[in-house]
Amino acid sequence: MSRFYSYMPLFQIRILSLFLPSLYAGGLLAAFEITDVMDEDGMLTAYSVQMNIEERSGEHSKQVSGTLFWNLAGRYKRFEPDAKQPLIKRNGIPFTSDDYNRLDEILRNRDSLLGHHSLAWLGKPEGTDPAPDGISGATPKTLQRAVVKDAAWTTWILWQQANVSFTEELQRKTEGRLSFWLGAQLLNSSDMSECAFGLELLTKQQQPADEYLNLVLGALERGDNALIRSAIAYLDSATQNRQRMLIGLADSCSRMNPGYVPMVINYLKEEPVLSPEIMGRLSASLDSLPHVPVRMILEFLLEKGCYSDTVIRNVTVVKETGSSRIAELATAFLNAHEEGRNVP
Repeated sequence: MSRFYSYMPLFQIRILSLFLPSLYAGGLLAAFEITDVMDEDGMLTAYSVQMNIEERSGEHSKQVSGTLFWNLAGRYKRFEPDAKQPLIKRNGIPFTSDDYNRLDEILRNRDSLLGHHSLAWLGKPEGTDPAPDGISGATPKTLQRAVVKDAAWTTWILWQQANVSFTEELQRKTEGRLSFWLGAQLLNSSDMSECAFGLELLTKQQQPADEYLNLVLGALERGDNALIRSAIAYLDSATQNRQRMLIGLADSCSRMNPGYVPMVINYLKEEPVLSPEIMGRLSASLDSLPHVPVRMILEFLLEKGCYSDTVIRNVTVVKETGSSRIAELATAFLNAHEEGRNVP
């Protein structure tokens, strides 16, 4: 895919004394140019910043050059090294392809130990550790696996830039541009952090959910526990046409991760009145689900007294086509309906 760049005004961040301690005792206000990355259709797809950070200490210096990329939620996407100034490890050895792969893995870990320790601590000498990394002493053993070997300084600098320094500013930029089309782009993204951020922005700005309904349901069907909770909360608070929304949730049960279907069922249970159409749509998902959600749905249908022709037909189908355990549940439901009692 072609990439197009739109240059934005300089963004300034304060590099704290713990960031480059030997040079900037009081901190330095450093200017970076944030660049919009567009696709061939002119759609905003990412942000990038060219890095050129250098620390000098006497005759020695360390330098990081290259370009960092983030998605529209301010999450790290990738690092592209400068072709003329590759990253350097201790003793002037350039990064190998394996080193760059390891660096990428580290930068993607937002929960890294690097977020809990200063650069000064990273270089703290430790007598039992024989593997010096060229900062000022040995890398503490607890952090050796959190950095590229012999490149702790470079790893720490890039992790802080990728996961801390720019995140809030990039998120503000995306929020400031929020439109229906950008909201749709975020919700439809294959990157679930963008989906989650899109839901966060729509909820924060109290955007009407009806026009986003299918997109939110699509995100819910692909999402994890936290995203599903956010999606249901947004739909619950911002939907005008609840009937349409509830039908959509019932339909989603057949397309989402079966392990999360109970979350939708539990939400539907809180609804005072559910139409026969909603319950019929819910029963239509029975033949695509495993034992636990099937049991929950059947118990829910029986509790609500839902014995429409659609429900009976769908339960009969799953009785004939499902596993032996599911067939037993379906048979118990049909027998209970005939006898007017609950599933045991």
